[in-house]
Amino acid sequence: MFALGMMRAVGVSPQRVWGSLRGTPAPVVDLPQTPVAADAPVVEVAAAAPDAPRGPTTLRTRAFISFVIMFGMGLAAWWPMMTYLSVFVRDVLDEGILAASFLMVGIHGVTATLGLASGPWIRKFGSKWTYVPGLMGLAAFMLVLGVVTDFTFVLVAAPVMGFFLAFHWTGAQAYIIEASPPDRRGLGSGIATSVATLVPAISAPILGLIADQYDFGTMALMAFGIVMTGLVITVLVVPSLRSAEEPEAKESAVEAVEAAAPDPTPLLRMPGIISMLIVRAATSMMLGIFVLLSGPKLIDAGGAMSSIGFFVAGASLGGGLAQVAIGWTSDWLGRRTLLVTTLVIGVASSVAFGLTDNVVLLLAASGFHGLFRNATQTLMIAVVGDITPPHETGRISSLMTSAFSVGMVAGVLVAGVFFETRQTLPLIGDVANIIPFLIAAAVVAVAIIGLFRIPMRGVDVPTAG
Repeated sequence: MFALGMMRAVGVSPQRVWGSLRGTPAPVVDLPQTPVAADAPVVEVAAAAPDAPRGPTTLRTRAFISFVIMFGMGLAAWWPMMTYLSVFVRDVLDEGILAASFLMVGIHGVTATLGLASGPWIRKFGSKWTYVPGLMGLAAFMLVLGVVTDFTFVLVAAPVMGFFLAFHWTGAQAYIIEASPPDRRGLGSGIATSVATLVPAISAPILGLIADQYDFGTMALMAFGIVMTGLVITVLVVPSLRSAEEPEAKESAVEAVEAAAPDPTPLLRMPGIISMLIVRAATSMMLGIFVLLSGPKLIDAGGAMSSIGFFVAGASLGGGLAQVAIGWTSDWLGRRTLLVTTLVIGVASSVAFGLTDNVVLLLAASGFHGLFRNATQTLMIAVVGDITPPHETGRISSLMTSAFSVGMVAGVLVAGVFFETRQTLPLIGDVANIIPFLIAAAVVAVAIIGLFRIPMRGVDVPTAG
């Protein structure tokens, strides 16, 4: 009800959310704001006039640099806390892993459904002011985890968190695409992913040591402070990339586009879009299994709470250090070879993580999992930017966020069910915590086939638009 009320408050109806999913024409079109002569051909609305701004030509801008730093700051708290969440539910709240999976479903189920409101929202307010509410939701949830010890209250807060999480990811992906020149989009997304993963590599062990020294609540409050700091700096320092237009101008722009193109191709029918969403869901299913089970698996293997922090650090370092090179190489060689390679690495890391109970080997496998997770994030942002017209950036970002959450929901449910059956199904009890990792590996392996249906960009292939 809260989410629906917020949607109505900003003029976002459920019909518009559904229209976002179907790819119907958006009510806001990104047009140059310079005056256009009355006899100018309306079919050229997507192209800027000669003296109009054509977007960024370099990554050395205040917008890109400041946002990437703040993006990393937000994830410095979010990624470690999500990895600790299942241990918090099981060992602090005295609930089971299945209860933790329901909590994750509460978050990502809403992200995948009502979170589609971030699509119309971003077209109305822009990527920065989509990202800011997302940070507010993250901060509020960290505060709840820090002061509440009742599982029911945390479970109720989870859907609210999920709604704002969609705004966080949609705003972030769209801002990175908008702030990066088309011919440097791979490098731009690589830098953003690198910073966003290397920062948690520093924060996660520190948060883990705080949990060992004090308790989970103290760690959560520290995470709350990190997100709030990032929120304030984002509001004050990060620039908006698009200025608001008058409503009449927006309506005229939409009418011009519809008159010039009476039969627009829906977004989901564009080549590669469906395949890209499937790949996104498959990789996030694997992530959901790792997020839910990696912490308990490390604790059960004899690790301390801080070992979870070192797991996050290993995953972050494994991927973060390679991201800039991966992004740059994808601009040079094209995306497909690199994306297939990283997915194969993900399959191998999932199998290895599932089969071992040695803490040292688990931490080593986490490095390869991090390379997979972060490299695919870099490459997928670049790919969707390549195959999607500029005026569809907000919509594809919201759909990718929803696909991510659908995969997370599937992953945590599979992980929770199999982990809990260890006590009730003797025939699979000994391997119940291995099976989810093998299922994730199989799903990602099948998703690799879909990559060959996606138009991949090389240096000599133009971007969509």
